[in-house]
Amino acid sequence: MTEINRQAVLKICKDFGLSFVVLFGSKATRRKGFKDDYDIGVLAFHRGRKEAKQVELICRFSQLLETDNLDLVILNFAHPLLQYEVAQEAKLLCEVEEGSFDRFRWRAIQSWNDNKKFNNLNMDYIEGYLNEVK
Repeated sequence: MTEINRQAVLKICKDFGLSFVVLFGSKATRRKGFKDDYDIGVLAFHRGRKEAKQVELICRFSQLLETDNLDLVILNFAHPLLQYEVAQEAKLLCEVEEGSFDRFRWRAIQSWNDNKKFNNLNMDYIEGYLNEVK
Protein backbone atom coordinates (compact mmCIF):
# COMPACT_ATOMS: atom_id res chain seq x y z
CA MET A 1 0.00 0.00 0.00
CA THR A 2 1.18 3.52 -0.76
CA GLU A 3 2.59 5.32 2.28
CA ILE A 4 0.24 8.09 3.41
CA ASN A 5 0.88 10.60 6.20
CA ARG A 6 -1.64 9.43 8.80
CA GLN A 7 -1.22 12.52 10.99
CA ALA A 8 -2.27 14.68 8.04
CA VAL A 9 -5.27 12.38 7.45
CA LEU A 10 -6.23 12.71 11.13
CA LYS A 11 -6.14 16.51 10.79
CA ILE A 12 -8.43 16.30 7.75
CA CYS A 13 -10.79 14.04 9.74
CA LYS A 14 -11.00 16.55 12.56
CA ASP A 15 -11.33 19.57 10.24
CA PHE A 16 -14.22 18.02 8.31
CA GLY A 17 -15.99 16.04 11.03
CA LEU A 18 -15.19 12.61 9.63
CA SER A 19 -15.59 9.41 11.60
CA PHE A 20 -13.02 7.53 9.51
CA VAL A 21 -11.08 7.54 6.23
CA VAL A 22 -10.25 4.44 4.18
CA LEU A 23 -8.29 3.65 1.06
CA PHE A 24 -9.88 1.11 -1.27
CA GLY A 25 -9.61 0.00 -4.87
CA SER A 26 -6.38 -0.63 -6.75
CA LYS A 27 -4.11 1.30 -4.36
CA ALA A 28 -5.39 -0.69 -1.37
CA THR A 29 -5.31 -4.10 -3.04
CA ARG A 30 -2.27 -3.43 -5.25
CA ARG A 31 -4.26 -4.54 -8.29
CA LYS A 32 -3.09 -2.90 -11.46
CA GLY A 33 -5.96 -1.63 -13.54
CA PHE A 34 -6.70 0.73 -16.34
CA LYS A 35 -7.34 3.47 -13.79
CA ASP A 36 -4.67 3.42 -11.11
CA ASP A 37 -6.07 6.20 -8.95
CA TYR A 38 -6.65 6.77 -5.27
CA ASP A 39 -10.09 5.70 -4.07
CA ILE A 40 -10.77 7.39 -0.75
CA GLY A 41 -13.86 6.62 1.31
CA VAL A 42 -15.01 8.76 4.21
CA LEU A 43 -17.83 8.44 6.71
CA ALA A 44 -19.07 11.78 8.00
CA PHE A 45 -20.45 12.23 11.51
CA HIS A 46 -23.27 14.37 10.09
CA ARG A 47 -25.31 13.11 7.16
CA GLY A 48 -26.01 16.52 5.61
CA ARG A 49 -24.90 16.98 2.01
CA LYS A 50 -22.62 19.97 1.59
CA GLU A 51 -21.18 19.96 -1.91
CA ALA A 52 -18.86 22.88 -1.17
CA LYS A 53 -17.32 20.92 1.70
CA GLN A 54 -16.92 17.88 -0.57
CA VAL A 55 -14.97 19.94 -3.10
CA GLU A 56 -12.79 21.33 -0.32
CA LEU A 57 -12.25 17.80 1.02
CA ILE A 58 -11.18 16.58 -2.43
CA CYS A 59 -8.72 19.48 -2.64
CA ARG A 60 -7.22 18.61 0.75
CA PHE A 61 -6.74 14.96 -0.20
CA SER A 62 -5.30 16.01 -3.58
CA GLN A 63 -2.74 18.18 -1.79
CA LEU A 64 -1.90 15.43 0.70
CA LEU A 65 -1.47 12.77 -1.99
CA GLU A 66 0.11 15.20 -4.47
CA THR A 67 -2.26 14.13 -7.24
CA ASP A 68 -5.62 15.04 -8.66
CA ASN A 69 -6.10 11.43 -9.73
CA LEU A 70 -8.45 10.47 -6.91
CA ASP A 71 -12.07 9.56 -6.35
CA LEU A 72 -13.75 10.54 -3.10
CA VAL A 73 -16.75 8.55 -1.89
CA ILE A 74 -18.95 9.80 0.94
CA LEU A 75 -19.89 6.40 2.33
CA ASN A 76 -22.98 7.75 4.12
CA PHE A 77 -24.66 8.02 0.70
CA ALA A 78 -22.93 5.25 -1.29
CA HIS A 79 -24.77 2.40 -3.00
CA PRO A 80 -24.90 -0.83 -0.94
CA LEU A 81 -22.69 -2.62 -3.48
CA LEU A 82 -19.97 0.00 -3.13
CA GLN A 83 -20.31 -0.03 0.66
CA TYR A 84 -19.94 -3.82 0.56
CA GLU A 85 -16.80 -3.57 -1.59
CA VAL A 86 -15.30 -1.02 0.81
CA ALA A 87 -16.20 -3.23 3.80
CA GLN A 88 -14.42 -6.18 2.17
CA GLU A 89 -11.19 -4.64 0.91
CA ALA A 90 -10.56 -1.17 2.34
CA LYS A 91 -7.52 -0.27 4.38
CA LEU A 92 -8.22 1.99 7.35
CA LEU A 93 -6.17 5.21 7.24
CA CYS A 94 -7.72 7.06 10.16
CA GLU A 95 -10.47 6.44 12.69
CA VAL A 96 -11.55 9.27 14.97
CA GLU A 97 -14.33 7.33 16.69
CA GLU A 98 -12.94 3.97 17.76
CA GLY A 99 -14.88 1.04 16.31
CA SER A 100 -16.72 3.16 13.73
CA PHE A 101 -15.14 1.36 10.77
CA ASP A 102 -16.04 -2.04 12.20
CA ARG A 103 -19.64 -0.88 12.74
CA PHE A 104 -19.74 0.43 9.17
CA ARG A 105 -18.40 -2.88 7.86
CA TRP A 106 -21.03 -4.84 9.78
CA ARG A 107 -23.87 -2.59 8.54
CA ALA A 108 -22.59 -2.68 4.95
CA ILE A 109 -22.42 -6.48 4.89
CA GLN A 110 -25.86 -6.78 6.53
CA SER A 111 -27.34 -4.32 4.04
CA TRP A 112 -25.78 -6.19 1.12
CA ASN A 113 -27.13 -9.51 2.40
CA ASP A 114 -30.59 -7.96 2.89
CA ASN A 115 -30.57 -6.56 -0.66
CA LYS A 116 -29.02 -9.61 -2.34
CA LYS A 117 -32.37 -11.27 -3.05
CA PHE A 118 -33.62 -8.13 -4.80
CA ASN A 119 -30.40 -7.82 -6.80
CA ASN A 120 -30.78 -11.45 -7.89
CA LEU A 121 -34.39 -10.78 -8.97
CA ASN A 122 -33.23 -7.76 -10.97
CA MET A 123 -30.53 -9.83 -12.68
CA ASP A 124 -33.04 -12.59 -13.50
CA TYR A 125 -35.38 -9.99 -15.00
CA ILE A 126 -32.59 -8.41 -17.07
CA GLU A 127 -31.34 -11.78 -18.31
CA GLY A 128 -34.90 -12.79 -19.24
CA TYR A 129 -35.44 -9.54 -21.12
CA LEU A 130 -32.15 -9.89 -22.99
CA ASN A 131 -33.02 -13.46 -23.98
CA GLU A 132 -36.38 -12.26 -25.35
CA VAL A 133 -34.75 -9.51 -27.38
CA LYS A 134 -32.27 -11.87 -29.07
